[in-house]
Amino acid sequence: MQSVYIETTIPSYLAARVSKDPMMKLRQKMTRDWWQIEKNQFYLYSSIFVSDEAAGGDKIAAVSENAIS
Repeated sequence: MQSVYIETTIPSYLAARVSKDPMMKLRQKMTRDWWQIEKNQFYLYSSIFVSDEAAGGDKIAAVSENAIS
């Protein structure tokens, strides 16, 4: 199984409220689609730096239905 490094952008796109900006909305959709369809084909890993950075985000958005599962 191949490994994929998950940096902070991925969880931020997954947890964020859907953007009104068309380009950002597209990036969020692509990220969510990949996460739902492809993530199980890889060994995913990140670093403590990603966890620390993500912890500073919007906690309400992070626990919504968009949260990473």
